[in-house]
Amino acid sequence: MEVRMKIFRKTATAAILIILALFLATCVPEPPESGGGGGNDEYTGVEYEFVGTGDNIRVKSVKLYLDGYKVPKSPQQRAMEQRALTLEGARMSHNFFEVVFMASGTGPVARATWEIGQPAGISGVSRASVDYRPVTGANAKSIIFVGKKASKTLLGVGYLSHVDDEAATGTNVVIDGTTSVTFTVSPLRTWLGFDDPDEVSTKSYETDPVDGVEMGFATFITATGAGGPPYTGATEGFTEGNDYNVAGFTGVSFPFYKLPNVASGTATVQAYYEVGGLRVPSIAATPTPISSGVFVWGQLDGIGTITANANNTTTVGMKGGIEFIKRTPTFAYGTLTYEIRDGKFDKATSVTTIGQAASTAFASKMEITFNMNVNSNGLFSITFQVPVYALSLERASNDDNNLQPEKWWIRPDYDQYQYLLDDGLNTGGAVLVGNVSTSSAVGEWLQIKTTGIGFSNE
Repeated sequence: MEVRMKIFRKTATAAILIILALFLATCVPEPPESGGGGGNDEYTGVEYEFVGTGDNIRVKSVKLYLDGYKVPKSPQQRAMEQRALTLEGARMSHNFFEVVFMASGTGPVARATWEIGQPAGISGVSRASVDYRPVTGANAKSIIFVGKKASKTLLGVGYLSHVDDEAATGTNVVIDGTTSVTFTVSPLRTWLGFDDPDEVSTKSYETDPVDGVEMGFATFITATGAGGPPYTGATEGFTEGNDYNVAGFTGVSFPFYKLPNVASGTATVQAYYEVGGLRVPSIAATPTPISSGVFVWGQLDGIGTITANANNTTTVGMKGGIEFIKRTPTFAYGTLTYEIRDGKFDKATSVTTIGQAASTAFASKMEITFNMNVNSNGLFSITFQVPVYALSLERASNDDNNLQPEKWWIRPDYDQYQYLLDDGLNTGGAVLVGNVSTSSAVGEWLQIKTTGIGFSNE
């Protein structure tokens, strides 16, 4: 069977190089005269590099000129910016950024957020021979988040990899004369599918040498084949399933993950969902996964929110936390949306999210439990979201102590797409699961008007 892959909103496989030209030296070149070159030239303080074609265009690198310095904008640059800022171009690309620097484990914090078409305005980054390669720890560190502005869906996380276009090392650090730093960003990924029936895929895409992201593990695994009840010890080997081909809908197919049949009493089934791209290590002297600079925002039973104009130190007690929800299986076909007929929907099985503590480093391998009984029969889908923040909650010292951290969301997809079935290739964020033969549900799909929502951690 075809093995399939998707990136969070299905972008190309190359990692993003975010080049932050932090012109921090006191001697700044004078900007060219406005209207130079005959008065028809357009000048810019930011340059973008894009990759991809058509609807798959995305930002590959961003170079920012600070302190008013500007360069002539090339016709190609102008065209790329215009394309990226269209509704469809922005939807398919990374268009919002947050970068955080900490000169020590306790601060001060320098932070900037910006979107395509705006300057980053980063300032206050200590240049006292600081090694910003780590993403965690008691010393200096830094990180960058890349994603969607409208939904704050996180699409990539990056570590500092270069200083003044040279590889960052223990000696090539940020000093008074430093003019630029580069972050290499790993795109977040999921890959669902089977190499053969009941053989879950762990190698769903080829690794580009410049990509630097990990491969070799499955996104979703269960303990269905472990024997039980209870069914514990979810592994790739215990994961059972196959491709679900929907009759009457040409080319519509979804990875289907089987759950056991419960003959009597009750049963619990362990499962894991792992977000790809976050195992990538920084290039610090003691490398750690970049996930160690990503922190869980809040908890499911929280009721509070961040205090404005204050140095918040924890999100304990705030609303948030990891949440998986159960959904009626739904998919889009053409311009219409379809869902499984009510009689084929498993209403008996429930899903329990195993939470992660607020303000702790996000563990990309998330655990859930399916709670089943003798009435568990049919299909359903699951999807998730978890709010996170980058590195620190502290207000940025470089912005009059006012710039608070962004609240980002890790999702398998964004907007309405996270509720649609994940086909492992182009669209959707919901995993199809159940304990019936897929052939018994073929054709039992009805057109609906909306997909609805159901999360309580927002």
